[in-house]
Amino acid sequence: MYSDARYDAAVPTFDFTIPMAKFRLSIIILGQVLQISTRSSPAVATTFYHKNVVLGSNSQQSPSMSKPDSISWTQSRLGALYEVREDEAFASAFDVVFSPSCEVRVNHTPSTLDTFRESVLSRKAASRGVALSWENLISTGDNPDEPSVVSGTLIITRSMMFLIRAAPAQRLTYINFSARVERVESSGVQADENDDRRRITSLYHTSVDKVPPIHFAKPHPVSNQEERV
Repeated sequence: MYSDARYDAAVPTFDFTIPMAKFRLSIIILGQVLQISTRSSPAVATTFYHKNVVLGSNSQQSPSMSKPDSISWTQSRLGALYEVREDEAFASAFDVVFSPSCEVRVNHTPSTLDTFRESVLSRKAASRGVALSWENLISTGDNPDEPSVVSGTLIITRSMMFLIRAAPAQRLTYINFSARVERVESSGVQADENDDRRRITSLYHTSVDKVPPIHFAKPHPVSNQEERV
């Protein structure tokens, strides 16, 4: 190809070497700074990252995301009925778990909410402490803003007032329940701090009481050598 030295000299040229060198130098300096910061405090970069992720996710979080799922809600609300000790606390716990018009069936026999309340309260009076255990919990849905049915087994271990062989007597109550949990739009139902107005509107409650076996200490046989001593 024809080339003219005068023409080539007149054409302006652009040198990208210096900007690229500056860019590479900036990258190297940034890497060294991060490396030094990580050595002095390894958790700095990770903490900064996680804080930004959490803040970003919270800013986009919908109100329903702050509400517990149906199983967690049922465990906390039903469990409080058996764990609280004071009558006033029990009344408050009862009001925030059941709808005023809740349908109640105890051992598949129609009952009333007031009768069920008195039954739970009378059992509390005879015990000095309880321990709860949950088994086989399932739910038809996890969206807190939609109705769901939660069922499972609740095992209550009660320590009674009287003693057996210097230890508190115990009673076991096995409860199989099925509860319909849904949002109740009623003037008599107050929402909590998360605008959660869920209540149990239907409850099937089947229970049986059992006495755990008492293990008596077996006498220790005395050997001939111990008799001589």
